[in-house]
Amino acid sequence: MRTLVTSILSVIILGALTGCEQDKGPQTTRMQISDIQQVTQEITEKLATSDFMRDRSSSSPSIVITCRKAENLSMDIVQEPELWMFVLKVETSINQTNLARSKNIVFQIPPERIEMLRKKFPDAASGAEPPTHVMTVQIRSANRVTENKQGYVNGQTRLYYFDYNITRLADAKVEWNGSAEFTRTAAGLLIE
Repeated sequence: MRTLVTSILSVIILGALTGCEQDKGPQTTRMQISDIQQVTQEITEKLATSDFMRDRSSSSPSIVITCRKAENLSMDIVQEPELWMFVLKVETSINQTNLARSKNIVFQIPPERIEMLRKKFPDAASGAEPPTHVMTVQIRSANRVTENKQGYVNGQTRLYYFDYNITRLADAKVEWNGSAEFTRTAAGLLIE
């Protein structure tokens, strides 16, 4: 009986300790979906209030921007849908407000996506104006690790940096640049 009580108490204590450890959330420095939302919201706000947009009006010459998927130069493996999200969420945010119309800016489907659409719908984007600008983004990261007295890694901080550009196609002049960054920190037992 005493062994049974000891076993039950051990299971309860082990369960409580394991439960406390799970409450900390994932111990990882990898990018999360919430990071995409944070970065694209910050970039959208910077673009909307930039010098590039400030003097434009609905009567300004039309700017047609096509987007390229993000170029991943970070240490993370980022899937293609997430790479597209870093530009498409900015495009969608601008298009959903009156900003695009009031500044005479049109975001256009990227050429590779148009070709994909035309396989099913031959007339897709047939009346589209040629792009005048392209929006690109590069993702970079850098790591810093800490070690305990025995030399084992017990903490890691990863800095992510996002560099957005809108470039005029006629002469390759960068007309707007915006950046965003954040860090992710993990301590204790790391899962990377």
